[in-house]
This record gives sequence, C-alpha cells and structure tokens, in this order.
Amino acid sequence: MSEEYINGFCPRCGEALKVPAKLLEFSCMFCGARLSVSELLDTPAGPAASLAPEEAALRFDAAKKQL
Repeated sequence: MSEEYINGFCPRCGEALKVPAKLLEFSCMFCGARLSVSELLDTPAGPAASLAPEEAALRFDAAKKQL
C-alpha cells in the first residue's frame, strides 16, 4: 500500500512541501509555520529567497522543536 501525498508551497516562506495526505496539521520543514493542507499554495507566494546554510539550519531546528 502506497502513501498518498499532497504537494504545495508554504504560504509563509514559499518553500515546496510534500505532505502525507492523512495529516490534518503539520509544520513547514523550512520555517516552522504550523499549517493545514487547505493553507498550502499551488504556486509560491513570491520568489523563494535563498537562505544561507546557517539560517536554514536554524529554521530547521526550530521546526523540529515544534513537532
């Protein structure tokens, strides 16, 4: 049995997300925003900013703490 996923973009940071369809809520792996599937965007809200590796690591750690 394969798991179904929903693809979309975070409305806060614009990063592409692939989320298991069975989840009602989840955190963006990039900025830590708490989201629901209905909040995902079909296209990025704007040009996705390229983050410095240090900033990306900080955001990732913040997102992990919210899980």
